Amino acid sequence: MIGTQHSRLLPICLSVAAVICPEPTVAQSLAPLPAVPSGAPLESAQEPLSNPQPEQSIQTDTTLPVRHPKGKNRPLRPRCDRSAPARYRAMAARWVKSVKPGKAQYRDGFRDVTVVAINHGERQRLFLFDAKGNLTPEALQALSRLMRDKDTQEEHAVEPRLVKLMYRLAEHFKVHQFNLVSGFRSSSDPYEESQHNKGLAADIAMPGVPLVALARKARTLGHVGVGIYPVSGFVHLDVREGPSYFWVDPSGPGRRACFRPFKSDVGPKADRKWKPCDDEPVPKRDPGGNLLGATEPETPLETPVGDQIEAW
Repeated sequence: MIGTQHSRLLPICLSVAAVICPEPTVAQSLAPLPAVPSGAPLESAQEPLSNPQPEQSIQTDTTLPVRHPKGKNRPLRPRCDRSAPARYRAMAARWVKSVKPGKAQYRDGFRDVTVVAINHGERQRLFLFDAKGNLTPEALQALSRLMRDKDTQEEHAVEPRLVKLMYRLAEHFKVHQFNLVSGFRSSSDPYEESQHNKGLAADIAMPGVPLVALARKARTLGHVGVGIYPVSGFVHLDVREGPSYFWVDPSGPGRRACFRPFKSDVGPKADRKWKPCDDEPVPKRDPGGNLLGATEPETPLETPVGDQIEAW
């Protein structure tokens, strides 16, 4: 009787066992078992057939190099915010819009210039040089005032070479107005390095001169820093003793900087050709050779007796 009951329960047990412990597939049956260390009990080698490992976290640090489609390892750059209010874009467009020039006035061969301080809403017409081509103290003082910090109103002496280069750019493009977007910027952070903090830099635009053309000419001056800001609407110009450096920054006004080097092969060539006399202004003369707007007659140059040239 007991054997009959066992015979009846046997198919049911087998079917239940098949559901709980299914037969291994062919691939699983052929897979080699893990190696069992010598002396270890047999149960130590019995591991689950499926043991998923936790997925590795995806690295999102943008400072690490990543594989780009072109096959070059380059660091990811943060997204550049190129946004600018419509009102600002319209204002920046007016900075480079052509204006009808006023009647030229010369004094000792040098034309007057008009400096428009955008941040202060001020405009001043200046004669920068005296009869010897030196910057006048009055002009430097007026420029320091126009280039003062827009937030603190702090003034700083302007580097004379910076003024000479701006005048040289204006002469090249036959424009005699500087639209000064930013000049001296004071900083309470002792670790912040900027040419603006030292009175060595200015952000400028000139009427009728595209920013690309202005930056291209500025890059030939030698020992300068030139950055073009197409969205913010100006060209950065600074003077430096070291090698020239050029860049482009398409970020919007007040946004995080996202500049990149530009035209790195032009700087060394311009630095090698540069001579201090290249920065000096050249006075204009009339067809008769006289200085335009001369305030006093020129004294003729006397030839030293020892340097007399004998006639043939």
